[in-house]
Amino acid sequence: MKKNKLLSITIILLFSCGVDTSEKNNSNNENDSIAIQTGAVELNKKIIDQPENAELYYQRGSIYFNSKYLNRAEIDFDEAIRLDSTNALYFYSQGRNYYAMGKTIKSSECFETSIQLKPDFAEAKTKLADLYFFAKEHKKSLLLTTSLLHDDKQNSYAYFLRGMNLKDLGDTASAIVNFQKAIEYNNNDFDSYMQLGIIHTNIGNTIAIDYLNGALRIKPNDTKALFARAVFLQHQKQFAMALHDYRKVVQFDPQNYQSYYNVGCINIEIFKIKEALRNFEICIKMNTEFSLAYFKRGLCHEIEKKYEDALLNYKFALQLDPNLIDAKEAVKRLEK
Repeated sequence: MKKNKLLSITIILLFSCGVDTSEKNNSNNENDSIAIQTGAVELNKKIIDQPENAELYYQRGSIYFNSKYLNRAEIDFDEAIRLDSTNALYFYSQGRNYYAMGKTIKSSECFETSIQLKPDFAEAKTKLADLYFFAKEHKKSLLLTTSLLHDDKQNSYAYFLRGMNLKDLGDTASAIVNFQKAIEYNNNDFDSYMQLGIIHTNIGNTIAIDYLNGALRIKPNDTKALFARAVFLQHQKQFAMALHDYRKVVQFDPQNYQSYYNVGCINIEIFKIKEALRNFEICIKMNTEFSLAYFKRGLCHEIEKKYEDALLNYKFALQLDPNLIDAKEAVKRLEK
């Protein structure tokens, strides 16, 4: 019996000291190297002396997790759980690790267990609510946000996540209320400012600019916020200011083809057709399957009375997107 127990402990140590299931043939030198890189050397020594200490496996698993050695972290968290299956933190940590590995079902099971063991475990509820949201299980996610707010009425992230779920479900009015609550309790909630700015832009409400400026107050050079504000300004026909923001977007993100497309659309509106053509050319080089860019390039050619070039672009746009109504109508118009 003693020999069998020693054998099982030896096997556990071999695996937990750095041998991934995907790296069974790694040498001991490599394992030692990873232990040095991650700062797990002292923990390795302690585990050899205390092989039944669950906390040591948890600590080393956390080091491996933070160092992106996820397979090693999985083995250590599993061993910590085997030795102490009542510790909610161990299940939570394994849940985070599984999530990082893309194992979402196992991740949700770990988070659920950690909440069963510790019903007020806010971090586990938050992670599980996030997971359910991305899995489109909105009702489950909303139930967890309700629980989070029951425990803490000023939990700004819970309000944000409620807003995201409600937005997905088509309840825009309720989503707005929750995003507003989120920034009420956290004035630096960039994501809630962004959501409010985008929603109000889409419904044509000029208050959108205040929210987008709020987002840019927090992250002045964020390309998503700059792009969103440029779109709002473009909708409001404030073309000079919109162009200024689009220029900043491509300054920080030179491959942002959507900005070149939008600038091209503005140039059509202000009758700068040659400049618009250049914008659409750049856009198409960056994304050769962007059907709208071919359609707009065709429109520029049609304005210039280059009808054959226009027709070629319209037809190619339709090859990429057969449901592009404007391109269908343009083809009919030119073929007549």
